[in-house]
Amino acid sequence: MDRLLRPQTLLIFCAICVFCLLWSIIRFAPVSITWVNERTSVCKPRVNVVFLKTHKCASSTIQNIFFRYGDAHNLTFVLPNERNYLGHPLPFHHTMVPDLFKYNRTYNILAHHTRFNETEVKKVMSQDSVYVTVVRDPLELFTSLYSYYELDKIYRLKLENLHRVSLKTFEYQLTFKRLFGKLGLNQMLFDLGFSPKYFRNLTAISDFVNYTDSVFDLVMIADRMEESLVLLKDLMCWDYNDVIAFRHNARNDTNKNTLPPKVQTIIRNLNTGDEMLYRYFKHRLEDRIREFGKDKMAEEILELRRRTNLFYKFCVKKEMPMSKAQILKEKTNSRIITFLPSDSGGNETCNRMIFRELEYTEKLRSKQQNMYQNMNKKSF
Repeated sequence: MDRLLRPQTLLIFCAICVFCLLWSIIRFAPVSITWVNERTSVCKPRVNVVFLKTHKCASSTIQNIFFRYGDAHNLTFVLPNERNYLGHPLPFHHTMVPDLFKYNRTYNILAHHTRFNETEVKKVMSQDSVYVTVVRDPLELFTSLYSYYELDKIYRLKLENLHRVSLKTFEYQLTFKRLFGKLGLNQMLFDLGFSPKYFRNLTAISDFVNYTDSVFDLVMIADRMEESLVLLKDLMCWDYNDVIAFRHNARNDTNKNTLPPKVQTIIRNLNTGDEMLYRYFKHRLEDRIREFGKDKMAEEILELRRRTNLFYKFCVKKEMPMSKAQILKEKTNSRIITFLPSDSGGNETCNRMIFRELEYTEKLRSKQQNMYQNMNKKSF
């Protein structure tokens, strides 16, 4: 009888071992299995991309996705010589970055702030580059911009009192006397390269919106981030883990104010151009979701959300205000939250996910500088 039971016992023991092994793989997949190709389709992952980073549109969150992918795959970035701007408010020009064509190479990723200039961008980027940007509800964008850059102190006006002042003066200042020459009304149009002198020309705006749609392969919507990320994954032929995103450069929610309806209407009217841009691409996103399939979209969002939560729990201990040292170094708003790493600190995947824009840019700049030096040595 004992002899008959032994094979069964052995089988049970083996089954338990297999179960434990599978459970450990699933449990630790976010860290130990990070860049595994999950696709069964025949599409090939895209590696060349232009991401036009718009101000206060959750663009730092999306930028981190491109940073991580390019860093992990040793791709080449279009990088500013210092800090995180390429030109801006001057439009992008190919002379702003080293010429890689003389080394028979091209750039793979442009993902820093710049004012879009299609002709000049194409001089440094590969012809098969994917063009992506992101837009946001203009009311939310402008109030965030106004708070983040503390424009109430510069213009000596709180937004809740906007209905009590001369709107012509306010509109002129924030259109033609923009903060640092770059920040003000209709910020998305400005970042996309549209001239402020046409901000009240509805025909010119409509034509520019259509032009933008013809150039960009995907215009993401900040308040439809999950759907946008799924569409980005599909467009790039990437995996779920590639498009996981934590909220970067976000304000503490307790510092967000609700403005009176009258003031909200004024802000939307002052940003008419951005309103037209946003409404157009919001409808465009709805069309793309229908084409993708709503049921399929719902399933993919659930999977993306599940993986994001797993990564977040493993990588982040908590969110907290930036330190005084960080604020001084980055010259940023004191109300921005940052991530405190979990006790799993040191994991490269986690580090990439929580790196702030400036520190990640410095890391990439240092890494790429070595590449330039090696190319120069080989050219002699």
